[in-house]
Amino acid sequence: GNADGIVLGDEERGSTHDIRITNNIIAFNERTGLSTYWGDGVAGTGNVATANVLFRNWGGNFDPALRGLRRSANVIADPKFTNRAKGDYSLAAGSAADGRALAADAPATDYAGRARASTAPDVGALERVAAAKK
Repeated sequence: GNADGIVLGDEERGSTHDIRITNNIIAFNERTGLSTYWGDGVAGTGNVATANVLFRNWGGNFDPALRGLRRSANVIADPKFTNRAKGDYSLAAGSAADGRALAADAPATDYAGRARASTAPDVGALERVAAAKK
C-alpha cells in the first residue's frame, strides 16, 4: 500500500496556496488519507478539499494536525471497488463514489477514456459503466 494518500505542503520555505483537491477516492493508505505538511511552520491559504471519498486510511482519513486546508462535502464511506485484490478499481454497485463528484471539476472522460455522466459523474478515476448503473 501507499504510505500517505494526498499530502499538501512544502518542505522548506513558503507555503502552498489556492489548491483544490476535488473528486478523489483516497482509500487504503498506510498512514493518513489527507494531510498537510508545512516545513517552515507557515500554513498555506485558500486550499480546499471538496467532494472526495475517503475510506480506511490506517492513520486516519484526515490528519488530526491538518491545517491550511478547508474541507467541505467530503464523505467517509466505502468506495466499493469491484476487486481491489486483483487491481480492479472500478466501482461496484452501492459505491459511495457513485454520482457524487462535482460536475464542474470532473473531466469529460474517465481514466479508461469512457464518457462521464454529465450531471452526476462519479468520484475517482473510473466512471461506473452506464449499463451497470442503477
